[in-house]
Amino acid sequence: MSELCVCTRTGNTGIALCQGLVKDADGIIFQPIRKANGTLNYIDLATLPITGTVMTGWVNAADKLARMYPTGQINDFVSERDDPTIQEGNNGNKQYVRQGARNILFSIWGVGAALEAQYENFMSLEMGFYIVSKQDAVTGLVRKGDKTKVYPIPLQALFTKQIFGGGDIGAGLNISFDMNIKNKDSELITVSSEAFEESPSELRGLITFNLSVIEATPTALVVEFVSDQGYANCLFKATGLVAGDMTLLNVTDESAIAITGVTEDEGQYTITWDGGDNPTVADVLQLTVEKDGGDYSSVPDTEITVTSGS
Repeated sequence: MSELCVCTRTGNTGIALCQGLVKDADGIIFQPIRKANGTLNYIDLATLPITGTVMTGWVNAADKLARMYPTGQINDFVSERDDPTIQEGNNGNKQYVRQGARNILFSIWGVGAALEAQYENFMSLEMGFYIVSKQDAVTGLVRKGDKTKVYPIPLQALFTKQIFGGGDIGAGLNISFDMNIKNKDSELITVSSEAFEESPSELRGLITFNLSVIEATPTALVVEFVSDQGYANCLFKATGLVAGDMTLLNVTDESAIAITGVTEDEGQYTITWDGGDNPTVADVLQLTVEKDGGDYSSVPDTEITVTSGS
């Protein structure tokens, strides 16, 4: 029978000893509702506890629409649901029409405009969110009563507002959005900290890094991986990369270049290779980087042209 035809639902009012409460919000994890292939994103509770490797994979997923985007610690979290819309007749009768919107507002302290620009990208996506508590519980959405999967809660009307610091006020970012109006609070479900091998509150989002080419010669490549965060004259750079994180291609010859050495000096990397792979002047190279903790997907887009050197 269609669910629309069921008119005799009732609810039991007994209270179990263990309640999955939504309280003490300490972080938000954003996640698109659907992956690039159109399937729904969710946290799978079929196998517990969820390992640290799985949790790392959530943040570093190659598919950006499957990836989780944790805020880290948030402050001044406020969430209230507006009063419902009630229709009132001229005879004094009233009936419930629809629920009010639930708004969520919080601040991230000590961040600037570059991070705000990243969050603005979420405005054009079908985005959802999880709430992470100080106790490392995670609240999401249950669909059709299947409590083996926890889905991101659909959101709407996301916007950001920069906080300029001064006096007793520190700089930061306000983020506000509504829980999608079609979803009810009764559809929320909370997963306790015991489900996770590591702390969900410790998850951190990726930093976007772009490639800056200092020099490219037939025998070496000198580069930096630069984020858009920091001061204009001192942007944050990636550190700690090693040869195993990188691959290099001679696009002109369509041949791989075997990297034999990578040395770092305060975020500047000198990359060397086997002499038999030496490119020639005017050849075009392509560098690729894969390392957890950073988004290096734009690095291969930078065309590297070999010169005779300085």
